[in-house]
Amino acid sequence: MALRNLIYQTIIWRGLYFLSVLVLNIMIARYYEASYSGIIYFVVNSYALVVIAGSLSLESGTSYFLASGRAGPVELGSFSLLWAITVTAAIAVALWLFSILWLQSCIRAAAYSLIFSPHYFMQKDRF
Repeated sequence: MALRNLIYQTIIWRGLYFLSVLVLNIMIARYYEASYSGIIYFVVNSYALVVIAGSLSLESGTSYFLASGRAGPVELGSFSLLWAITVTAAIAVALWLFSILWLQSCIRAAAYSLIFSPHYFMQKDRF
């Protein structure tokens, strides 16, 4: 009997979850229209991909070691916090390097377009 109630609760809560996600998606699509809602979904999915790639299924490992008794909750919590800080620092460094490289490429593109511009070579008082 308890299993049947648990299954019913799971179905009800999962149904409410999917219904709320559907209503939220409809509200975002109606309010922001297609172009802006696409940007919102892209940013959210990009952040979700970074979280999934950065966590490396940390929650599965912590639950395994906690359930088997190989490590205590304090050690696992400390490791999880240290892992989150390390991944955040690595992502910040990667974004900083990417922004510097992007800025340098923009400056180089502007300089090369100026140097190789036909207007630069066709000036009468240049020679």
